[in-house]
Amino acid sequence: MISYDMDTSSHSRKEVPKLYGYIKDDSTSRFLTFGLLMALACFQNLSRTIGTALLFVASKQLAFGVILVEMILYHLHKLMRADYVCWVAGLEGNGRFLVGFVVHTVTKIIVDFTGMVHCRGAKLTGGALFSVMTVYSQCFPFMALVILDAMEVEEEENMMERGKLVIALAILVACWGLCVTGFFSVIKREYLWTFFATETAADFCRNTFLLSKDPFVKLMSAFDK
Repeated sequence: MISYDMDTSSHSRKEVPKLYGYIKDDSTSRFLTFGLLMALACFQNLSRTIGTALLFVASKQLAFGVILVEMILYHLHKLMRADYVCWVAGLEGNGRFLVGFVVHTVTKIIVDFTGMVHCRGAKLTGGALFSVMTVYSQCFPFMALVILDAMEVEEEENMMERGKLVIALAILVACWGLCVTGFFSVIKREYLWTFFATETAADFCRNTFLLSKDPFVKLMSAFDK
């Protein structure tokens, strides 16, 4: 709902035309896009949740360790690119880092477990990192299963047989892949680059100002960001 509403909002499309507007305006395309957004979120959540559950079966300490390392790497990536605090308007001092920490932590969890398309914006994860994270989440349960086998953990009560679990996970990834293909084929082609963009938030704001010919967009990119 957030991804759909933000993109179809006339205000969002006018203020940030580089990011919003990928959903076509005819009713059929909007219906299909909304359905695919829902399906993608469901498959993303299933893959990540199953993978996390498998890790906890292998070792609670390992599961928490993997989650912590992922989070640290994500924050380091943002810090190394000088992309941690610059997009928050009006904040000064240490408050910028505190807000940045909270926002980036929450955003990573949301992307990991839902693949929310809205988060691909440069001020959140950024297009390229968003795509990497969603693909990683699809690989995550297979990686957890390999770890589980390597540690020779006995099957838990009510746990699906390994062979059937692999088949179920393969079907899950295949369905996700079909939905991704359908989603890219239904949205406007000129917005495909937003899923692979490497711009930082500062770059995005600068480019929006410099490349736009709309006075309103220039005004918002200069004084509202």
